Amino acid sequence: MTPTPQEPTEIKVPIRTYLHPDTGSRITYVSTIHAAQPAHYTALAKIIEAVETKGGTIYYERVTHPGPEELAAAPEHLRWGAEAIKKKLDFGTKYAADAGLVLQKHELPQREGWQNHDLTTLQAAEIYGDEELRRQDDQRQQTEYFLSNMTADLRSAMMLQTLAASVKFITGEASIEEVLPKAEREMAAAREAIVLTALDQQLTDTPGHSFALVWGAGHLPSYADALTERGYKEEGEHWITAIDTRAGQPPEA
Repeated sequence: MTPTPQEPTEIKVPIRTYLHPDTGSRITYVSTIHAAQPAHYTALAKIIEAVETKGGTIYYERVTHPGPEELAAAPEHLRWGAEAIKKKLDFGTKYAADAGLVLQKHELPQREGWQNHDLTTLQAAEIYGDEELRRQDDQRQQTEYFLSNMTADLRSAMMLQTLAASVKFITGEASIEEVLPKAEREMAAAREAIVLTALDQQLTDTPGHSFALVWGAGHLPSYADALTERGYKEEGEHWITAIDTRAGQPPEA
């Protein structure tokens, strides 16, 4: 008999601000969990709106799928890879409801005026390479089959455990090597580099500009290092609830 994993009662993520002492530029890192409870996204929206009201620019994490023409022009192995990545990104979506969760892409989609500096699935396929993508796709299919034979309660517990683990290295409870395989660390670095290039360009043009980086919580340590290297100082941090499984206690903003 498979034991049921113990569900974490609460998962929180940090909202952290950085200030550049010379230029006055402020960067708010808005940590997200891509499947959470509705109140989480309501709280994030208020934080983002506060940055926008003060004239700040929003950088929103979002891997996109290329258009039909671009996809058709790509080599067959990259087209397959792009589709495999799309399936991987969509994986787990149908299990979110088991845990009483909603998806960020539905509750907090990219809005007009927000900037998207990220890879396409086609670009990501080229970075991963065929061998790694085949391995990931096999693993996805095996995991999906495994989950499909579980009860909804067990799937819920496993999803919550996975989400909790994804933010553990922010608090020092786990190393990034424990949380992310090498290929995923390299992919994260490639994606973050695109954002930092755009950030540097805009700060060259307008040094005192402010931003909100609306990205997954697991990317925060890398961005923290990059901002520190650019002269930013941590100004403040608070944690907000993404998921609270305790009965009768809705997530706090």
